[in-house]
Amino acid sequence: MAHEALVLLGVVQVPVANLYFVRNIGGGVGERQHSKRQAQRLEVLFSKTVIDHENHRHWIDGYVDQSDVLSVLKHVGGSKALHQNNATGSYPRLSGQRVAYTHGRHRVEASKKLDPQSYWTILLHSTDLAMLTRSLVVQRRTEQFYYEEPYTDGFIYSKLREHLVDSSDYNSWYMRLSTNKQNNFQTINKHPDVPKALDRLIDFPGLIDALKLGNFRKYSAWGLFSEANMCLGHIYGEWSRYTRGNRSVQRCLTPQTVELLEGRAPAVSQSDHEWVRAVFRARLVFSEITDQQQRNELERGILGTSGMIPSLRLFQANMLYLGIAAQIIWSLLVPSEFRKTAKGEGSTTLQSALRECWVETEPYVEIREGEFQPVLGPPSFDLAYNTVMVAALRQFAYMAREGPKIERGEPALRLSTDDVNSCESLFQRRAKLLGFRNCLIEQGAAKPAIPFSPEKHVLELGEDGFLNRIERRCGRPFARVFPIIQEDAFLPLLLEEGKLGTITEAFILKDLVRSFLPHCSFKFDLSRRSIHINGPALEVEQQLVHSGHGESMSVDLSREVNMDHNSYHILDVESTGMDVDTPMASPVAPMFEDEDVPMEDLFFEPASVQPPAFGLIDACGG
Repeated sequence: MAHEALVLLGVVQVPVANLYFVRNIGGGVGERQHSKRQAQRLEVLFSKTVIDHENHRHWIDGYVDQSDVLSVLKHVGGSKALHQNNATGSYPRLSGQRVAYTHGRHRVEASKKLDPQSYWTILLHSTDLAMLTRSLVVQRRTEQFYYEEPYTDGFIYSKLREHLVDSSDYNSWYMRLSTNKQNNFQTINKHPDVPKALDRLIDFPGLIDALKLGNFRKYSAWGLFSEANMCLGHIYGEWSRYTRGNRSVQRCLTPQTVELLEGRAPAVSQSDHEWVRAVFRARLVFSEITDQQQRNELERGILGTSGMIPSLRLFQANMLYLGIAAQIIWSLLVPSEFRKTAKGEGSTTLQSALRECWVETEPYVEIREGEFQPVLGPPSFDLAYNTVMVAALRQFAYMAREGPKIERGEPALRLSTDDVNSCESLFQRRAKLLGFRNCLIEQGAAKPAIPFSPEKHVLELGEDGFLNRIERRCGRPFARVFPIIQEDAFLPLLLEEGKLGTITEAFILKDLVRSFLPHCSFKFDLSRRSIHINGPALEVEQQLVHSGHGESMSVDLSREVNMDHNSYHILDVESTGMDVDTPMASPVAPMFEDEDVPMEDLFFEPASVQPPAFGLIDACGG
C-alpha cells in the first residue's frame, strides 16, 4: 500500500463500544499477544485514576474506510472545523461509526469493563480497510507506539526474524535488547540448528513469548545445544499435535493459555486431568477459539498428552539443571586442555567431546548406585552418555557447587568430605566402565575411596502432594525430593510404568530424560550377572565383582526398555468420572521465578580432583 493511501483526518473521541480490534497485521508474525492479566491490572489502575485524554501518549490509532470519510466529516462539522477544534485541544465525539484499531487493546478493554459508555481518544485515519492487515505503514505505526508493558524477549526475537538483518526495522528492534542479550542472540545465530528450532515456535505466539535470551551463551559454554535442540523439537511437535497443524489456531495461543497448561500431565494425573477440563470449561484457555468442535478437539489432544505439557519456561528451567550436570561432566571427565580448546572454539558440544574419548565396549546400564547389568546388542554411545548424564543429575549435590533448592524453614543438605570424594571417584569409575577413556578418568578411577553410600531421608509430605505445585516439577530439584531422585534416577527405573493417577519425581525425571537426551532402547542380557564398582578397589579391572541380584532389585529385567514418549501408561482421555476435587472456577496461572547461574567459572574444578593437562584420549605416561 502506498504511503498516501493512509490519510490523517484528525483527533476524535469514539465510544469504546464502537471500537473493534483488528488482528494479524503484517500477517500476524510476531504479533503482540493479549494478556488478560494486564487488562485487569489496567482496570484497577483506571478505577483509581483519571485518564488524561489530552496526553497524546494515551491516544490510539483508529481507521475508517475511505468510503466512510464524507459521513465521518459531516458528523464532526467538516474537515476545517475538526482541525480548528484539534488546534485548541478539543476533540469532537464521533458516535454511530465503527472504528478499527490495531494497538492499545488492553487500555480499551479495561475502559470498556469499567464503563461501557466511556470514550477513547483516537487519532483517526482513512484507508482501504480491506488492505489494512497487509499495510506496512499500519504495521510500523502499530509497533512504534507506547505499550503498557515492555516487549518480551520472545516478541523481540520474533520481530528480528521478520526483518532483514541490518535493515532499519531490524536495527530498531535489535537495539531494544541489552548488550548481554545482543551477545546471546549472536550466539544463537552461530549455531544454525538453534535458530531453526526456535523460529518454528514463532508460529505459536504464546510459546515464544516466554523466551529468555539471557542464558544461551551458558547453554553454549556447557555444550548443551544438542539437548536444547532435542527439547525445542519436542515442544514444537507436541503443540503442533495439540493444534492439529492449524495455523489460525496456533496464532490464537496466548501466554495465559500456555501458563495455565504448562507442566500438567493430564493423561497421568487425575487432578491435572480435571484441571485441564476446568480451564477449558471456563474458557480461560484458547479463549479466542469460539467453535465448540474445535475446542473439543483441542481439549482431547491436550488431555491425551503422554508426558508433561511442554513450554519454553519449563525448557529454560530444566536447561539450568542440565547445565549443572554438564559442568560436573566437563570437570570430572574432560581434561582441562581440551576444555580450554572447546571453550575457545565455542562450537563443541558435550556429546561430541565425550564421543572423542569413548571407545566401543560391551554395553551396560546402571540399575542401582554402582551396580550395572549387561544389555544385549552392539556398543551404544547414546546409552553410555545417557547413563553418565543421569548419574550427574542424580548425585549433583555431591559434585557441584549448587545443591538442591531449600524452602523456607528447611535445613540445608549436609554432606561429608568422604561422601563427596567417594561420589566423584565412583563417577569416574562409572565412566571408565562405560567406555570413556582419558588420563583424567584413569587417574580418578584409581583413587582410593570408600564405597559411596548417601544418607537416606524420608519425605514427610506425600510425593504427589509436594509435586502438585507446577514450579516444583522443573529445574533444580528441591531438597525434599532429592532422596527420591537418589533412589529412582536410573534409566530402567525411570522408564518403568509409574503409579497411575499421581505425579512422582520419577515421572518428572522420565519426562526430562525423554525430552532432552538421545533416544535409545536396550534389553537386559539375562545370561550374565550384574557388576558392582562401588567399592574400595583402585582399578576398575580389579573391582568387577560378579554377584546375583539382591532381594531389593525392583527392575523388571525381562522386558525391553525404550526411551520413547509413546510408552507412557496413560489415563483414558475420555474419562470424566474421577473422584477428585475440581479446580477453582478461575484457576490462577503459576508464576515461575527465573533461575540463573553465574557466568563466571562455568567449568568449575572439584576440590578433590586436579585434572592434568593431557590430550583428550592420551594414556597416562604416554
